[in-house]
Amino acid sequence: MGAFHVIIKDTLHYTKSRFYVKGSDADMKCLILYSSMTGNTKKLAETVHRQLDGLVPMQTVKEPVDFSKYDTLCLGYWIKKGGCD
Repeated sequence: MGAFHVIIKDTLHYTKSRFYVKGSDADMKCLILYSSMTGNTKKLAETVHRQLDGLVPMQTVKEPVDFSKYDTLCLGYWIKKGGCD
């Protein structure tokens, strides 16, 4: 089982079943960050990535992240015993 949360500052918006990013690519400060044990959460992350036309970088939590570079974080994680991993 997996969960996906979008933590929004003021960059990512949702309308008509589609995410979109305000401004140009240069203004974009979003990151899709995920952890996946069985691959299900990775599929969710890839779906979000595709819905954003591949413009938002995607990476696993195993890679180092400089959070100061991002305004918006799309966070995907798997659930173990009712809590996030």
